[in-house]
Amino acid sequence: MKQAVEAGNPYDADRYGFAWQNVPTGTAAHLDMGCDEGQFLASLAPKSPGDLVGTDVSAEAVGRGLALPTDADLVTIDPGDPLPFADDRFTSATMLDVLEHIDDQPQVLNELRRVLVPGATLIITVPKRHALSVFDVDNLKFRFPKLHRRYVERRHGVDHYAARYGDDVMVGNVSADKAWHEHFTEDGLRRLLDDAGFSVTTFDGAGFFARPIALAAIVLDRLGVPTEAIRRVEKLDNRRFSSAHLFCVARARD
Repeated sequence: MKQAVEAGNPYDADRYGFAWQNVPTGTAAHLDMGCDEGQFLASLAPKSPGDLVGTDVSAEAVGRGLALPTDADLVTIDPGDPLPFADDRFTSATMLDVLEHIDDQPQVLNELRRVLVPGATLIITVPKRHALSVFDVDNLKFRFPKLHRRYVERRHGVDHYAARYGDDVMVGNVSADKAWHEHFTEDGLRRLLDDAGFSVTTFDGAGFFARPIALAAIVLDRLGVPTEAIRRVEKLDNRRFSSAHLFCVARARD
């Protein structure tokens, strides 16, 4: 990552660290799309935010988050539906490795623009298209669907596979209509944001060997080998390079 990790940043040179540094201190209302259990929202407390709101398509994740002590309002949404918020509701927003899972990206970005005030900060992170993108483990289920199904059913059971991969809306955490874990270029992401009413102010990124590192971590985990060394390599990779993950800050135009 090109930005130096600031003192007080609870993360490192990864997507969360980049987003944490770029969420404005004292923002009046922040929206995190794809919030999972609300962990990132909770980490924003030292930045003195106002309202903290998170959305996710996983009712299970939102339910777990609501059971935790939190100041955030977590909401389950359905893929493709309008956001359940008024126009100009938020002064900043984050989408951290979410956009690549969505089929109708313009619809989602247009909805984000609607609920953000003019001048609001939008922080997006996505996988970046680069020389080692082919090793993305998240695409194994699409490249080798039968092998992937046998692996998941053997490890987690038939019911788990049916629940996570057998519906008509999502394939795991990727839209079924999309059927691909997308990688972006800076130009491609800029065009998407520009069409939705945003102007990019900053591009950054992290890592180069992220995909091979992820594959190595899976293999070592299956072999029962501690992966602390892999995590240290991943951290160093994120700090030294900026090619595997694409980070972006944009502003909502009038």
